[in-house]
Amino acid sequence: MSFSLVIRTLVLPLLIFVSPVTAQSVLRVIEQNLGNELAAELAQHEADLRQEGWKVETITVPKRGRSELLQHVTLAEKTLWPRMAADPGVHIFFVGMCPLPYSGQALNPDGHPGTTGAYACTAYYATPSEQWTDVRDNSGMLPSAKQRNVPGDGKFDQDYLPGAPLACIGFLDLSMLNPKSWGSLLDKTSFQRLKYREWFSNQHAYRTGMWSPRHLTANGRNSTLPSELFWNWSLAEYGVEPLFFNSVDGSSVQDFALGDEAPFGLMSDFKALNVSALWWAARSTPWSVLYLYYGSYQVDFGSTQLMNPLGGGGLATATTGFGNWELVGASRLTLGQLWNQTLARNPKALGTVLYGDPTLRLPER
Repeated sequence: MSFSLVIRTLVLPLLIFVSPVTAQSVLRVIEQNLGNELAAELAQHEADLRQEGWKVETITVPKRGRSELLQHVTLAEKTLWPRMAADPGVHIFFVGMCPLPYSGQALNPDGHPGTTGAYACTAYYATPSEQWTDVRDNSGMLPSAKQRNVPGDGKFDQDYLPGAPLACIGFLDLSMLNPKSWGSLLDKTSFQRLKYREWFSNQHAYRTGMWSPRHLTANGRNSTLPSELFWNWSLAEYGVEPLFFNSVDGSSVQDFALGDEAPFGLMSDFKALNVSALWWAARSTPWSVLYLYYGSYQVDFGSTQLMNPLGGGGLATATTGFGNWELVGASRLTLGQLWNQTLARNPKALGTVLYGDPTLRLPER
C-alpha cells in the first residue's frame, strides 16, 4: 500500500512508558556532516554519558533533504522503532539537520489565522503505530506554507498521538542560526559549528559541576500576574518560590535580561517576545538548563525564541503552546522523561519538541 494512503509500520506492543529514575541507554543520531567536524565534542559527550552510567550507541544519518519526503519514515521503521521495541524508554538524541517529521491537520497552538496545520513532531519517532496517515488536505484552512498539509507530502494527518510514546527524544539543530543576526562576520557554516561547540562545552561544564543554576526556577508574568500553577509547582518540587520577571512590557523588552540572575534551572516564560539574536549574542555565560515558553507565531521548529537561547548559553528549550508540560518529578527525571510524560498525559501535545539533550537533568532539590 502506498505511503500516500496509509503508512504501514511495524506492529509493536502498546506499552505505557513509566519514566525510570536511573540512567539507562541512549542512542545518538548524528547528521553525517557533523560527525567528523564535532568529533572531539561528541567523544567528550559520550565519555560524560558513560561516566554517568549510560549505555551509548551512535549512528549517523544523511542530512535531511527537501525532496526526500520519506527520510523520517525509513529511519523510524528500519532503525528507531525496532530499537525501542527491544528497549522501551531508550533516550534518542538527534544532533544536526536530521530528518524532522511533521504532523497535524488542524493544530492551532497560538490561535492566529494562518497557523493552523502541521508542526514539527518528533513524537512520531517515539510512537510506533499503524495509524500514522498522510491522506488529508488542510489547504482549505488557508494555512501558511510551513503549516500546509496535503496528501503524499510526507506530513502526517494526526492532531493526536495514535499511541503511547515509548522513547525519550531530544533534537539539537542549530542550522537556523544566522551569523548576521548575531553580529558575526563568520560564514554560516563556521558560525554554526562554533555554536555547536559552545553548546557542547556548556553541557559538559554543567554535567561535571563547573556551573550550576543560581536560581532553581524562574517564572515570567504578564504585568503583575504570575503563573499560580508554576508557583505552586516550584514550591512543591523544590521548596522555593520562583524568581518572577516581566514577560511583556510596554517597550517590548523582557526584563529577564538580567545577566546577574542567570543561570537558571527551569524557566517558564508566560509570553515570550521575539528577543533579538544580538541580545543572546551578549550572553557570555550559561543561561539556563531548560527554558519553556509560550509565544505567538513562535511555536514551530526554527523559531528564534526556540533557537536563540540554544546559541546563547541555554541547554534546552521547548514550547508550552500545545499545553502545559507535566513537570511532576522534574528534579528526579531526565528532560527526555519529562517530555515523554507530557506527551503520555496529553496526546494533543504531539507538536511538543524538546530541543536539547534528553539525557540532561534539572538540578536536584
